[in-house]
Amino acid sequence: MSNMLRNKPDKKISDFQLSFDNILVCNEKKLRPFMEIIVQDPENIEQQNLGTLIGIFEISDTSEDSSYIVNYLISIIKKEYFSKPRRGAVESFEAALHKANLALSKLAEHGNINWIGKINVLCAVIEKNRLHLAQVGTAAVFLLRSKTLTNISENSEEENLEPNPLKTFNSVSSGKMEAGDKLLIVTESIFDIFSFEEIKKSALRFSAPEFVQFLRTALGNQLDKAVALVIDLKEKAKEPEEHHHSSPDKYLNAFSQEAFKKTAKKPANSHIQIENELQVELKKSKNEFTDKKTGHIYIKEDANPTPEKDYFFGLKSFLQDCSLLFSEIAGKLWKKLTVALKNSFGSFKQKTSEIKLTSAKEKMRRSALSLKESLFLLFKNYRLSRKSTANEITKKNVLNVPDSKLNFRLSWLPSFSKLKSSLTALSYEQKLYALLIVLAIITVPYFGLQISKKMAEKKTPIVEEAPPVILPLEQDKNVVRLDSLVSAHSGNGILKTINLNGKFFTISESEIAALESGEKFVVPEDFGRIFMATGMRDLDLIFLLNPEGKTVSFSPVSKKFQNNTLAIPDGIAITDAKTYL
Repeated sequence: MSNMLRNKPDKKISDFQLSFDNILVCNEKKLRPFMEIIVQDPENIEQQNLGTLIGIFEISDTSEDSSYIVNYLISIIKKEYFSKPRRGAVESFEAALHKANLALSKLAEHGNINWIGKINVLCAVIEKNRLHLAQVGTAAVFLLRSKTLTNISENSEEENLEPNPLKTFNSVSSGKMEAGDKLLIVTESIFDIFSFEEIKKSALRFSAPEFVQFLRTALGNQLDKAVALVIDLKEKAKEPEEHHHSSPDKYLNAFSQEAFKKTAKKPANSHIQIENELQVELKKSKNEFTDKKTGHIYIKEDANPTPEKDYFFGLKSFLQDCSLLFSEIAGKLWKKLTVALKNSFGSFKQKTSEIKLTSAKEKMRRSALSLKESLFLLFKNYRLSRKSTANEITKKNVLNVPDSKLNFRLSWLPSFSKLKSSLTALSYEQKLYALLIVLAIITVPYFGLQISKKMAEKKTPIVEEAPPVILPLEQDKNVVRLDSLVSAHSGNGILKTINLNGKFFTISESEIAALESGEKFVVPEDFGRIFMATGMRDLDLIFLLNPEGKTVSFSPVSKKFQNNTLAIPDGIAITDAKTYL
């Protein structure tokens, strides 16, 4: 048995708060039985001293005979480990591994041997501040402590030339854990996308939840199958100790004299202690609080924030003040209006209550008769006024012809003096009904129009707006969309573009074109056709080759061509050319 960290054991054994995050990726459903993760806590008080049993299991052989071995191993190890709680954690762990070896040897005796040499398991026990682990195959466990990542499962398995089912689990490693440690148990497939240093940097850069989400996203997107288990160890929060005034060893007899004594009052200091605790909690929650539904932490702003020059904020506050002032004035006006309406309605109610009728039928009959008489009287007065105005118009037409148009217009208007006299002749009840008729004539068409508009709006079909067209990679920060393109050079037979110290040149079969100045330089006639070109930044030259292997250099500074002699062996085909100094 080997120790991870050979520190002297402390007298005080600390207990940690553990958090487990499982990551299991399996894109093919048929491969799911060949991998599993186990996190088993004690089920009762007797098993508390055994700690938590954890591990990852994977079999690379995907035959039908190996499909049940993972679940078979987990059930045997779990059952044997927690079967005898009086044993210690190490003794129970070794007994469980030994029974797993016996079960695997039985499978081999019955001819099921395809799994031999293809099991990848890392099973461990976290018992208070101790870690005991056993490794088989390529599974590994990494410990992150004090910004240092260590493979603590390295060399924990002894290499055997001939695999033996009875020695599948052949060693147990133990070590001491500390608060703030992080354990990462993974299979070998994680190294297909991450190196050791990348895992370390990601674990240090991300928080615990972000690191788990990072691994889950990366493994799920880039691997067909992977198994990982992340464990974070935190120190448990100390609970306040309860102070008992009476000793716990002293039992009270219900029939003794002590049972009838009056209990002493609690000292006043307890109230002071509670107030102090509340003040401490209040100070803690003054600057921040956590939403219980979402878990997000919200930071409250300071009571006296530093003033900043924000003109939009000033305009917003001005509009808020105006709205408050307007609402206050509107409230006062509304109160005055309601009081006036109440007074008028009270006087109106008082006057209407003075009308006393013998019965409901008599009241309806009289009201109908009075309404009929009032309407008849109004119609009669209107006819008389029309006749009188018509007579006046005929007389004026005989005496004065130019006033005919004006009198013709006035003939359509009723005599308001006669209307006023007719209205004053009506009784109070007749005036009331006449007023109601006029109001009905005014309001009924208005409400009819409003109702017809609403009916028309309901009938009109609602045209749904087409969803906006989202271009691919439009939201990607690393992609720049080019709205307009500018043509730098256009020509036929461009062989190559050369960047020579920030200046671009295009090479065709017969000329060199400078993109910045637009100048073109024709190669000498004895050179022939350009077959290949390359640039040398150190000398600021462009070298040209023709199909026969002849070399010419061009200087953009002097704008001249110069012959060069290069010894090229016969029978060699040139495929590419580069320069170096």
